[in-house]
Amino acid sequence: MLRYGISAVRYESDGKRISHVEAHRLSQDDKLSGIGIYPRAAVIQAIVEKRLLLVTLPTAFDGKYTVGSPIVVVDIGDQKFLKMADAASQAAADEIDRLPKC
Repeated sequence: MLRYGISAVRYESDGKRISHVEAHRLSQDDKLSGIGIYPRAAVIQAIVEKRLLLVTLPTAFDGKYTVGSPIVVVDIGDQKFLKMADAASQAAADEIDRLPKC
């Protein structure tokens, strides 16, 4: 299964929705390759329609990326939001690990 990691996010002006993400392809041994900036809609499509696995890529104390939590799409009302799989919040906002801004 193809896996991708999100290492940074850019929020819209309201601070509730991600507008773009910085993503990398992950190899089976968690090596990063490629980098791209993708709009929120492409991330939702990748998870929902293409069934790709996306995870957070927080940086460790040594500055290297670590594989974090899986990212899921959650329906709240008539809207879709990006959240970490273990998030309990039902807030109408994207909630992904504290990743740096891109």
